[in-house]
Amino acid sequence: MEQKICRLSESAYNTLLNIARNDPSPWQNPETDFAGILVQQGIPDYTEEVKGIQVAGEIGLKILNPDKAPQHNDTQGLDFHSALQGLSPAQAADPRLWAWFTHFRHHSYGIERWPLGKKRKWSFNHVKSHWFAKSSSLNALAQSNTSARTWWMAEWALRLVKHSVHSATDILQQLASHNTHWDYLTIMGGSGFLYNPYVAAVYHDTIADNLDALNFRGVRAVMNRLQHRTGLYLLDALDHNDLREYIQGSIESVLSNPEYTRSRQPKYQAPALRVLSLGAGVQSSVLALMAERGEHGLPKPDFAIFADTGWEPQAVYDHLAWLQSKLSFPVYRVSAGNIRQDLLNGTKPDGDNFISIPVYFKGLDGKNAGMSYRQCTKHYKINPINQHIRKILGIPDGRPVPKTKRVEQWLGISIDESQRQKPSRYSWISLRYPLVELGFSRYQLQDWFARHYGHRDLPKSSCIGCPYRSDDSWQHMKDNDRAAWQDAVEVDIALRSDPERFPKMKHVPFLHSTRMPLEEVGFSSRPDQFGEECDGLCGI
Repeated sequence: MEQKICRLSESAYNTLLNIARNDPSPWQNPETDFAGILVQQGIPDYTEEVKGIQVAGEIGLKILNPDKAPQHNDTQGLDFHSALQGLSPAQAADPRLWAWFTHFRHHSYGIERWPLGKKRKWSFNHVKSHWFAKSSSLNALAQSNTSARTWWMAEWALRLVKHSVHSATDILQQLASHNTHWDYLTIMGGSGFLYNPYVAAVYHDTIADNLDALNFRGVRAVMNRLQHRTGLYLLDALDHNDLREYIQGSIESVLSNPEYTRSRQPKYQAPALRVLSLGAGVQSSVLALMAERGEHGLPKPDFAIFADTGWEPQAVYDHLAWLQSKLSFPVYRVSAGNIRQDLLNGTKPDGDNFISIPVYFKGLDGKNAGMSYRQCTKHYKINPINQHIRKILGIPDGRPVPKTKRVEQWLGISIDESQRQKPSRYSWISLRYPLVELGFSRYQLQDWFARHYGHRDLPKSSCIGCPYRSDDSWQHMKDNDRAAWQDAVEVDIALRSDPERFPKMKHVPFLHSTRMPLEEVGFSSRPDQFGEECDGLCGI
């Protein structure tokens, strides 16, 4: 059945508005027949068809999960937005269009989406807020009715994603938190200098991690500072780093005032330590050198940490020694043991029987059987790095880290791998991704290194036998590092040579995804799988 998009006639819109002003009770009933009400009021032709909009999907809204906070249901906005093909921003600012949606398509949804507290009563203001658009301005849709707001959130997510490190889904999830942070959402919709999607995206990425700390006055204070800046500079003329740095400075300044925080305590403190996780690969090496040279406003970290698995190619160890000679800040090498030896022993660093790297399995019946559970990053990188940081902070293992201690840990993820960014697992460590903030891709980093250190090559950092290697990486090792290649082949064979090594394992392990012996694989174009590595510490 063909779906038509309509809007209320002007008389129908005003009639319903007047009824709500005098008696909001019809809006409490999910079965209310608004068409019948308008006919009774002498308005049989209460809608006008809107031309130029094609329906390509479900345009209904429904509560997706009643057990979750209501704002989570707004994440269906992208589907709702994409279903209304041809809906222009100018058309979307029509309050009569959204009044038709909310009354004739989403009335029961509005009741569930915006439930009143037990002690509150239905009022004209409540009905007006959620069943009638407040303004004909596109940016005012953030404060408009249920349907308009849901579409507006998706529209902004799609605008922001062009300049953001987040996906549209991630942005929508954050915008959907407006039940908790309505001040943030409405200010974004009403601040003139955020009409520019580039400025809005940088602002969004910068402030998103601080929303749980800022109260309403705090958000206002940040916006006032930025509004003042627009009188001095054109924000959209600033480069990404300068713009983010100013926004971050404004947030930190505001968070230092207890009047602007939710807990009434200062939330921003200078980090006790700024630590670089140094993998000695392309990204982390260039990040370290940029910080050493003071480029792009990067301060020098207090120190860098190289977590040595004991199974890196010799070129990585040689490069690390050269890199240390170029850095004025300390580089500590920490280790939880030799991952190669533990793998052949069938143990974790603590001695428990386990295969910690993500090998590919084939069943005894010859069918592919998935991969092993990966824990190598945690055991051989995260744990020894954190133990060393705790040692420098003077906090023994097993003791909680005081709230006064704060560590900013840099990870060398580039913009083309931004999906590898993860929140910190530890309250005392905040993860930062400077290369993503600066918009550097892996290719740009290689170009930067070639311009400054053209006589040297940058190695790829990863364990010799890492199953996440790309086919190009395996082929390069086979052609250019015969010792490493032979080592990987020997380990691959050894994994299957002794059934007693992993007595509880019911499958046959391989280092390559083809489930063939490594020396027999004809490498093609399989990309690396470091995007599957869950902590963003490998391959950088």
